[in-house]
Amino acid sequence: MFRGSFEHALDNKGRLSIPSKFRDVLVGKGDERIVMTNFLIDSQRCLDVYPIDAWLRFEEEVRKKPKFDPRMVRFQNYYLGSACECSLDTHGRILIPPVLRKYADLKR
Repeated sequence: MFRGSFEHALDNKGRLSIPSKFRDVLVGKGDERIVMTNFLIDSQRCLDVYPIDAWLRFEEEVRKKPKFDPRMVRFQNYYLGSACECSLDTHGRILIPPVLRKYADLKR
């Protein structure tokens, strides 16, 4: 869980520098992979980010839910269907996939 907020700009390639405080939470176990997906908060489009191990546990819990429940189908299509696995580079930056940048209306 993150606490606090930071404002950062995207570079020309769509990369975001992750503050070290957040990097420690995301990759604390040495795995540089994270999962990023779309999210809504009060009709505001944003992105949700998980360390890879937390995402895999989350997917496992979703698999236990009823497969043909229309609400679960919508949720899976929306949330899981847009998930992208990404890695932090050696400078602590993450390349936000173009589809997610567009979804969240992220600009430089």
